[in-house]
Amino acid sequence: MVPPDELVTTARLAGYTDFWFVPEAYVTHFGREAVERHFTIQSHGAYDDYVYLVDDLAELKGNRYSKKRNLIKQFTREYVARERVRIDPIGADNTDDCLIFLEEWCRERDCDADEQVDLACEKQAAINTLLSYDAFDLKGILLRIDGKVSAFGISAPLTSDMATLQYEKALGQIKGLYQYFDNACARMLFNGYTYLNKESDMGIPGLTQAKKSYHPHKMVRALKLILKDA
Repeated sequence: MVPPDELVTTARLAGYTDFWFVPEAYVTHFGREAVERHFTIQSHGAYDDYVYLVDDLAELKGNRYSKKRNLIKQFTREYVARERVRIDPIGADNTDDCLIFLEEWCRERDCDADEQVDLACEKQAAINTLLSYDAFDLKGILLRIDGKVSAFGISAPLTSDMATLQYEKALGQIKGLYQYFDNACARMLFNGYTYLNKESDMGIPGLTQAKKSYHPHKMVRALKLILKDA
């Protein structure tokens, strides 16, 4: 990591005044006093990462996950038991199907509206990832209902014991789909990892509620550093 004394020099040379998405570990490592000598530290709560135990989301044990299990049972009874569901790995032969689904997912959430700029950016990032899927170290699955893609998820390694669920998209109007698919992602994409990072909620109330409902093991705090005397 770049020490604060070096970071402030780089910032002034480059003309930057703000650093976003700074992990709390940066301040812990160098000390608040050393950082605040040059920067004002602000919380960046909308971009805190939610970190879960893989086993918690793969097994959904205990009373706190009872509602999730009930929704999964309902979805299983209506769709899986009737052989209407198929899950496949994402690859070159089906990324176009994911792109078509992504447009439907976006329409459902009106993510191209001006006030939904974060969702619109996330949609574009997902498109870029799918178009270059084979160039990255990624694992992904898609779920079809009656032959039509209704959900997809993509994970990427982060550390030796943690991977991120970079994208997890599912149609909202199908009861139990999200809970079923989230469980499938935990079981199929995170073998060998202890922790599953679902990244941030971007300050979107519904997403905040959904991520909290899965009982994160810990939060990785994001900070914003603002250069003093800029």
